[in-house]
Parts: sequence; C-alpha cells; structure tokens
Amino acid sequence: MRTYSKEKAMYTQYFDFEKKNILHKNLAELSEKAHEAASQDDYQKVRKIEEEIDRTAAKIWGLTDEELAEIQKSLQELQGEIYSDQEDEE
Repeated sequence: MRTYSKEKAMYTQYFDFEKKNILHKNLAELSEKAHEAASQDDYQKVRKIEEEIDRTAAKIWGLTDEELAEIQKSLQELQGEIYSDQEDEE
C-alpha cells in the first residue's frame, strides 16, 4: 500500500494480491511471521524478516539490489539514522 499526500488529500494505492503468485504468497507468509515475532518481542527476528520482506517486495516491483539499497539509505536518512553526503559537506 502506498499513501500520498497531495493538497491535503490522502490517496492510497493498493496492489492486487494474486493468490497464485509465489512472491505475493511469500510476502503474506513473511508478514504473518513478522507479526508473530513481534508479539513475542523477538525484535531481532522481526528485523531479519523485515529484510526478507524488503527483498521480496523489491522483486515484486522489479527493483534491482542497488535501487533497494538506495531506498533503504534514503529511509535511514529521513529517520535520522545516517547523515546524507550533503550534510557532511556543510
């Protein structure tokens, strides 16, 4: 699901789940595993599952490993976990 903010309106785009698509099925199973691990407070396991979810979603969307890595880096920058190259130059 993607959520966009445009002129104070929220738009949500849902992706069709195809029961016969092995990647979609794998993504659903990973989601269930992540929820189970989180309910047991096993956050190390959650993190590993999240990494698998990222790789599977990237395959569904046709992203390369490099594109996925760039997205993950950008998300870390937005969350303040790492500094962008521009901030280092200032």
